[in-house]
Amino acid sequence: QALVIPESALMPKGREHQVLLILGEPPVVEKRSIRIGARRPGEVEVLHGLEAGDWVITHGMEKAREGAKVRIRGREGEGKSLTQMLRPAGN
Repeated sequence: QALVIPESALMPKGREHQVLLILGEPPVVEKRSIRIGARRPGEVEVLHGLEAGDWVITHGMEKAREGAKVRIRGREGEGKSLTQMLRPAGN
């Protein structure tokens, strides 16, 4: 068994890899370095730095800033498409 995250969550920084997590209440962004293992198309194994149940940001990372409060639009597995989750509020 392995902890696997979407490859879209990775932010390469030189030889290191980082992810943006959502932590706490109210939810805020935290940047964390991780160590990766095996890769498959669209997925990457995490060897160190994350635990099962951690929430990683996979979309909108260019707008997320460490320490910033965020509003969660949706989570994978909730039955919403990415288009629905990213649609502006009120539409």
